[in-house]
Amino acid sequence: MFNGAKGRFGVGLGPLVQVVTEAHRTGLVPPNMTIRVIQDTPQEYFVIRIAPRRLNRIAGTAAPALARCLAQAIEDRLGGPIRVGALAAEVALSRAHFSRAFTQTFGMAPRDYILSRRTARARTPLTDTALAASEIAMFWGFANPSHLTTASRKEIGLTPTAYRQALQKGPDAS
Repeated sequence: MFNGAKGRFGVGLGPLVQVVTEAHRTGLVPPNMTIRVIQDTPQEYFVIRIAPRRLNRIAGTAAPALARCLAQAIEDRLGGPIRVGALAAEVALSRAHFSRAFTQTFGMAPRDYILSRRTARARTPLTDTALAASEIAMFWGFANPSHLTTASRKEIGLTPTAYRQALQKGPDAS
């Protein structure tokens, strides 16, 4: 999509969901899948359809670009379950090939990237709201609150509660 727009978007038989697009973003849709768009504001976009066989042939050079596009898809889905196999299937690549290309592009495996992005997203409400860490964990797609605690400790060296307390004390507190 080229410009920012508001509207409802659906893929296949799935429900239409509210979206606000950002300028210069790319979206991927699985092969042979129907796209439904109801625009609330004008929107410029174009669709390129690539047969899965052809995509597999060019995947060696296109895989890093596809991984970057999927990074945006991951951002959009952080609140729900994300399966690496499903992401790979969206671009008609094997899970192994997709994982290699993704790791080459981002320097970490898809699963680690997803966990890192969820942890980063969970830090904002820890700073800006009084929501319990358990509520934040469930909102950002963690299996349970202890999953957020473990991921946070690994990522920044602090539990969510300790992170929140450190921010409340401020940088000058000892």
